[in-house]
Parts: sequence; C-alpha cells; structure tokens
Amino acid sequence: MLENFDYSEILSALELSQDYVSGIKDLTIYNEELAAYYRRLFEETGKDSYFRRNYAIGGCGQTLLFDFHHKKSIADLIRMELCHDRFCPNCMKLKQATRLQRFMPPILVLTDDKAVFHIVLTAPNILGPYLRTYITIFFEACARLVRFLNGTDKIRGLDLSPLGFAAALRNTEITYGWNTSALRSSAKRKLSPRTDYHLHLHMIVAFNKNLYLPKIHRNKFSYDYSSGKRVYKRSFSDLEIFLQKLWRLLVDQITARIYKFGLSCSEPIPKSSPLYRVFGNDSVLRSGKGRKNNAVTLDAIRAMGPNDGYSVIMDPVTNDHFVQAFKYAFKVESENHVFMDYNQFSVLEHALYGRKLIQGYGAWFNLHGEDEIEEGFDEFFDVFKAYLWQVDRPESVNLTPDETLAKMREGEYTFITRSKLRHLLEIPSAQKLLEHKNEIPPAPKASFSFPDLALAYDRYIREKERSSLFANIRKVEDTESGTHLLLLSEQQLNFLQDIF
Repeated sequence: MLENFDYSEILSALELSQDYVSGIKDLTIYNEELAAYYRRLFEETGKDSYFRRNYAIGGCGQTLLFDFHHKKSIADLIRMELCHDRFCPNCMKLKQATRLQRFMPPILVLTDDKAVFHIVLTAPNILGPYLRTYITIFFEACARLVRFLNGTDKIRGLDLSPLGFAAALRNTEITYGWNTSALRSSAKRKLSPRTDYHLHLHMIVAFNKNLYLPKIHRNKFSYDYSSGKRVYKRSFSDLEIFLQKLWRLLVDQITARIYKFGLSCSEPIPKSSPLYRVFGNDSVLRSGKGRKNNAVTLDAIRAMGPNDGYSVIMDPVTNDHFVQAFKYAFKVESENHVFMDYNQFSVLEHALYGRKLIQGYGAWFNLHGEDEIEEGFDEFFDVFKAYLWQVDRPESVNLTPDETLAKMREGEYTFITRSKLRHLLEIPSAQKLLEHKNEIPPAPKASFSFPDLALAYDRYIREKERSSLFANIRKVEDTESGTHLLLLSEQQLNFLQDIF
C-alpha cells in the first residue's frame, strides 16, 4: 500500500532550520548565571530543590537527541533536554507556544456567539518585599471582579447582565526595572538604587457581541510619559472607566483587610508600602471613616473622579493580544534591558513560588497546563515515525547545539522536528499516511533522561563536607625522620574510611 511512498512534502513541512537551533543557543545564554543564582539560594537556604534546579537549568538546551536514519538521510529531533524552569528563557518560549496551541481552540469556540476582549489590570509600582502579598491581593481582586461581571456578586442599583459575561482566562505578568528617580536620589545619598516591580493581569474575556463601547474619555492613563514628554496614547470607553474605578476599590479593599491587623493608627506608613496609597498618612482614614473605607457600592464608584481608578484597558482581541495574554510571567532582562541581578531573581522566585499564574473562569474554568510543553501533534508524527522505522532503522545520537549546526551545514541529512506539525495535515501525502496507520507497527519509544541528579548532589555534598572537614587539619614535624605527620581527628578518619 505504501510502496514507493513519496514523503518529500512531509519532510519539507517538518524541516528543522538552522535559525531554530541557533535560537536555542541564544535563549540559553543566561542559564549559566541563573544556575549560579540557584546555587547561591541552595547555599543560603539548604533546600535540595534549588540544587536540582541549578543543575537542570544549567543543562537546558545543551543536549538534543536525534534519530539518524542513515539510508534515508533523515535526522529526526526526538527530544531536547529541557528544565521546565520558570526562569529559563528557552522553556518560557516553548511554554508560550504550548499555551497558544492549547488555549486557542476553546476560546475560538465561543467567538460564534460572543465577542472576545483583552483586558489588562494594573496598579502603581511596588517594592520587592511587598510583591508576593500584592500578587495575592491581585488574584483575589480579579476573582471578585469576575464575580461582579458574572452576576454572582451584586452592586445595588447597577445591572451588569447586559455585558453577557461567559468566560475569562487570567494570566500574570511582572515587569521590573530600576526606578529612575530613585537612581538619582540614591546616587546623591550613596544608597543602593531600588527596583520597582509592576504587576499586570492579562485577561481574555467573552462578552456579548455588539456592545456599544465608544472610546470618548481621556484621563491620566491616556498619556505616555516614558519619553519625558506627555504623549497622547488612547481614550477609554464608559465601561473601561467603570472598570478602573471598580478595580481600584477591590484592590484597596483587600489590601486594607490584609494589613489592618498589623496597623496602628499612630504609626507612620512608608511611602513604599501599598498601604500608603490606600490610607495615605491620615489616621482618620485609617480608622475606617470616609470614602477610603473602599466599600464597593454604586455611591462609592460615583464619588470617584475619572483619575481615581487604577489602570484598566480593554480592547477587542487580535492575534497580538493572544500573544500578550499567554506570554511568560517575566523576562530575565529588566525594562532597562539589563540582566536581572541576584536580588531581583530572589524576589521573583519568592513571590512566584507555588503560584498558579493562569486561571480560568466560567466556560474556561478547566483550562490549565501553564508549565507544560507540547512537542507536536503526536498522532501523525507517531505514524510517520513508525513508517521510517520500518524502512530504515535509526541510530540514536545526542548532539550539542553547536554539533547540530555543524551537521546541518554539511548538508548530508535533512533535519526534521515534530514542533513544525501545525499545518501538516493539509498535505495530501500526510493524509494518505494516516489512512494506512493501522498497517504500520508502532516504533519503539526513545530512551532519554536527565543526568543523574542524585549522583551529582552526593558528589557536591561530599566535596563540600571534605573541604570544611579538612580546613583546619593539624600538621607536625617528626624530628627523628624529618618528615611531616598529619594529626587526624576521629571524624576525619571515619570520613576517609567511608571513601576508601
């Protein structure tokens, strides 16, 4: 049935480019420094998990497993050594591609009946010590916002049902960089410059179609000041202005609740604290009187001016918005294009540890898999792989990215990868191969594993123990023989006996 089968179109669609392999090298240039940060965390905390992550991120992308089909001159990329670490730029990119591939179909299902919007929720910058708590505040405020949008919670006198909320998907992004005004101030006072962290929540939201949302309002969020000048950027709809006010009330209300038990009405609040912008330095406001009690009511929303909310923007979804919504939580370079230092790394590690950064609501509640990496459409590739095994038994070879590029330049083999499978099923020869899949025995699974972490860890601990145990060894001279003798303690002798 498949004699003289022409699979040239399939190879062309699956071909692995040199740019792809070079990109792996480019994306892992910082991994050695990130591994050093994990080693430092391991030294400071003693947590074995940090040692394992140091070992894994240091080796990410350094080994590619290929099946070389020598008769057919095909080199098939079976797997790449990946660390799946949230700080690894290589894995960040692959996770983003996986999210787009996994989340797009269920989102597009709703577009027949609903309009899909991209909403970005932010608040003023904060300092590192407050970041983990503020992520908690943002997540709870976002859940409360969804409860108002879907009608579970009500605002008396306000009906939000015409929006027709059906589903939402939330992702988290953190940008960071040196505070420029703080840089000038700290230079004068010879202090360390501070890092500001800016937390965003990206949401894809499904509302009713044909909502009338003209952008007719300008406020302080309409302008960009990054160039040092006031540059007009955008206007806002009535719904966006309402969401800005509601978001401010929700964030401030939860912030006040979290901090109130440790708050004395007499103590000053640092300006760097998220609580400062909720209560200022006014003990009357801190006592719970006045508008800044932050109750979510229609009167409270009406009492707020157009500049009193926190930044919320909402636009109809385009492909660029999908990329924005499903991108990684942060970059290893700051907004100033400088590689993160150890303090920034440790702040982000602490703030994001154990966090679920992606959350679905409504019809998208069960969407998950933020840290997974898909390697392609397995059904077709497994059939194609089984076909190749029948006609040309391969040799499995591990190569580094440099060795792979050298082989590709030689031009002897066609290099292919399953990650290029997205549009493959439109090719006639691919459809023909699937029609005969039951006639082809499955190919054996390739064996591939990370280096032995337990062995590396044991070696590391022994080396560390040896260096500390023998740091103060005593050495004396034997006057009769003229030689030097080592005086060992019982603990040192036991250690040597264990080794030898």
